[in-house]
Amino acid sequence: TKAQINLSQGLVAHYQFTGNANDVSGNNNNGVVNGAVLCPGLSGLPNTAYLFDGISNYIQVSNNSLLNSFPGDSFTLCALMKTKGFYNGACHGNCIIEKGNSDFIPGHYSLRFSDTYSSSFQNCNSPVNVNQQNYNLQVYGSSTTSSYQYPLPYIDTSQWDCIVASCDGDSTRIYVNAQLRQSIAMTGSLLSNN
Repeated sequence: TKAQINLSQGLVAHYQFTGNANDVSGNNNNGVVNGAVLCPGLSGLPNTAYLFDGISNYIQVSNNSLLNSFPGDSFTLCALMKTKGFYNGACHGNCIIEKGNSDFIPGHYSLRFSDTYSSSFQNCNSPVNVNQQNYNLQVYGSSTTSSYQYPLPYIDTSQWDCIVASCDGDSTRIYVNAQLRQSIAMTGSLLSNN
């Protein structure tokens, strides 16, 4: 027999994007769409994904205590996405999911993609490298000096990716299409923010 995992246990938010950005978890963390437009998703069905312009489009969810802190600093983020291009403005990086408005405030976490690693964390001082974009999980309290234990695959704009980012309070991990691609030690607590 196979072990069955209840994916709804502890679920804070779930967005199916079936014509809107409503949270189907029952926690009412509904999103407000700002400029993004509905488009076909992985299955090809219309209105099952959102297309962002990479500059000013976003979906915003109001602050909720469920989004602020997690038991033991443990949480998991998951996104199914296809990248069409890369932001090339100042401090180029592309957020997929972000809590908080700065990398350096307690409680901040974000799932993103950028060329941060290939530029040795100088993406604010160097031009964008579209050929060396990687997914990463930024968590306040995680170390940026750890060695990365697994090869970081570059983003392939011709395919959909399933990105799972997890934090267990001691380390953060990134899985891309079911393969572990990054593990980083944490040096502090996540805490919470408004």
